[in-house]
Order: sequence, then C-alpha cells, then structure tokens
Amino acid sequence: MALDNTALQTLLTAMHRMPWRHVASKAIHISGGRPRRGWRNTTEAAAQGGLGDINVSELERLYKEHLLVGEKFSKFYELEDDVANTLKDSLCDLLFQENEYTKAYPFPLSGVELSEVSSELRAIELVQSDDGIGIVYCSKLTVSKREEIILHDWVPNENDREEMLAQFSEVYGLKIERTQLFHVAWIPSDKSILDVRVDFPDGMHEDAAHRIHSAIRKDLEGKLNIKLPPTPIDFMPAIESIYSDKTEGNVVEFGFTTVTNSVKNEKMRQARGGYHCLRQELFHKAGIEALLEISNDEEAPSPITPFRISVQWPVPADENIYVSPELTLATTTRGGGAGSINGVVIRNCLEGAQYLYIRDKLLKHINL
Repeated sequence: MALDNTALQTLLTAMHRMPWRHVASKAIHISGGRPRRGWRNTTEAAAQGGLGDINVSELERLYKEHLLVGEKFSKFYELEDDVANTLKDSLCDLLFQENEYTKAYPFPLSGVELSEVSSELRAIELVQSDDGIGIVYCSKLTVSKREEIILHDWVPNENDREEMLAQFSEVYGLKIERTQLFHVAWIPSDKSILDVRVDFPDGMHEDAAHRIHSAIRKDLEGKLNIKLPPTPIDFMPAIESIYSDKTEGNVVEFGFTTVTNSVKNEKMRQARGGYHCLRQELFHKAGIEALLEISNDEEAPSPITPFRISVQWPVPADENIYVSPELTLATTTRGGGAGSINGVVIRNCLEGAQYLYIRDKLLKHINL
C-alpha cells in the first residue's frame, strides 16, 4: 500500500511538540522508520518517501499517547475509594460541546486558527483505557521556548560542525511562539487518586501551570458537582528519599543547602550514551564526604538540605530502544525553609507506561 505522504507530513508537524532526541526520533524508529539528523532533515526525507517502511498508524498512536503523558507539570490528589469510583462513573456521563479544538484534535490548530481562539480552557474529549479514565483539555499560551539546535540542520559544512562540536556538546536557541497546550485530568484504574497533568513545554513559567491547574480543578468541581481535596499530595519527602537510594536512576541535577551556609545547584552534562549519575561524580562525592565530617563533629542532623532534584531512568520502549523519562522535584523555598512540593515535572515520556513508571516511583517514596 502506498504511503500517504500528506498524512505523514501532517503528523510530523504535530510531533514537533515532542523533544526530538529523547522522544520523537525514537517514536519514528519504533514505527519502522529511519529518522534523519534533526527535524529538518527528517521532514525533507519524509517528503521524498525516504523514511523507510514507516507505519503511520503506529506513529500516530504514539503521538496521541504522548499528548496524554508527555512534558507535564502534574499534581496528585489522594481520594477515598468510594469518591474515586463515583468520579469515574460521573466522567462517563459527561457530554462535550464541539469547539475549535475538538474539530482538529488530536492535531493542533494552525497558527492562524490558534490566534483567533480565546485563551479560555476547553474540555474536548473523554479518554478511556485499561489504565483509567480522564478528560483532555486544551488551551493556548505564548512561551519563550528553549529549543535544541541540531547542528546538521543549521551548519551544512562538516568542518564547521566538527569545530563547534569540539567546543559545545549541545547548542540551544530561544524561540518565542504561541503554542497549543494539551492537559489531562486522569483517574487511574489501580489507584484512588486524581492525577492532573498540565502541559509544560520548555519556556513555560510554573506560575502559568499553577493557574491552569486551578482552572481545571474549578471546571471539574463544576462539571461533576464535587469538592476535591483542598491540597495536592506534598512530595517534599521524596527528594531526600530518591537521592539517598542509589538504585533510583541517574541524578542529573541536584540543588541543596549545606551546614556551611552555601547554596549549591549541580548539574551533569550529557555524555555520549546519556547522562551519568551525579551521586557518583567525584567532586560531588568529595564535597558530601567533607560535609559529613563537619556534620559528625557538630552533631548536626544532616550536612545538606535538598531543595531540587532531577532524575532520569532509562527504560525500554521497544526492542533495543530505550527512553529516559525524567522527574524533577523542586521545593517552593530555598535556604533551609520548610518548603513543599505540590507539583512535579515529568518529561521525556513517549507512552503511558513510562509516565506510570515515574508515578509509581514517586508514590513509593512517600509510602503511598
């Protein structure tokens, strides 16, 4: 059967919301295609039928699943079992009015169409699977997006590329754009929780994510005639628990204060083959060991007080293809205050399985 290039081009354009290196290129591989170096080369190859024997239906399935789990700022609300069951039943009875977003879904509106819609949050579809049931919402936002520049796209001369690669492992640019956001309010089959996932592309401020969370919460309470728990689950205890467990992924960023009154925010650069773990980095280990000696001398409870952590877990997405879903926990205060973590950032998930993997890690580290 001939490949529908129009459908593939439409799909690839929509997929630009997906991080290229960690997610989009791997989705193309899993779908039987051969991605090129970067979006530009891949799009040009697709236009000429040069992506190989790609299964467009499978690629669209992965794209649609990524809409539900990819690049999210999530809050979790603990529910009583009977409340969770009632909410599931109530969701099944909801009716959705047609709007600009529903006509295009699962694809985003064009730039012109997006400029003409209001910024109001819209519920667009009920989604059900073996994993649970939920509502998909859409809204729009103007963001300053930090985007990786693929050198093969922008530097055609190989010698110039090699010269840049000798100086920089990664190159990023700042892109200002209006973007369509896809949010999800989800009640899983296996847990009595409400999982509210707000789209969180690079460049979006956390304050904007909190505002959208509030709007989704208000919409749910109105539609379902319920009162949700006043506050989401606080994941503050999970930072130290995850950091202390050396079997839990690769720590790629760690922020903390010390007993010597300094504030640290350490990051690992990405090496070929992925990130190494900051826990094992020599400078970090030596510093922690020195602080432990001071802490023991002064009988302090802990040499450090963490306020931020980012962790990646390499997990299989297909035969010989791994993705690295990333979790970021960051407190609302620094400097040793009693902060809280009401929302978590989950990135680089291609499918629901990777998102659930991160979710279960989180809940385990706070004994839920």
